[in-house]
Amino acid sequence: MKKGIHPEDYRLVAFKDMSNDHVFLCRSAVSTKETIEVNGETYPVYKMEISNTSHPFYT
Repeated sequence: MKKGIHPEDYRLVAFKDMSNDHVFLCRSAVSTKETIEVNGETYPVYKMEISNTSHPFYT
């Protein structure tokens, strides 16, 4: 990555689909206040209403 163009808080975040409780990890700089435990590790969590596991186009 090019130095100096990414935010300092670019880290692994757990994204949680609230319609079916599917959780996946991805690097992000999204602001979160809650955390979740995934595979014994604690990550900040971002709750979503829909993802590829619940969207009608993919299901």
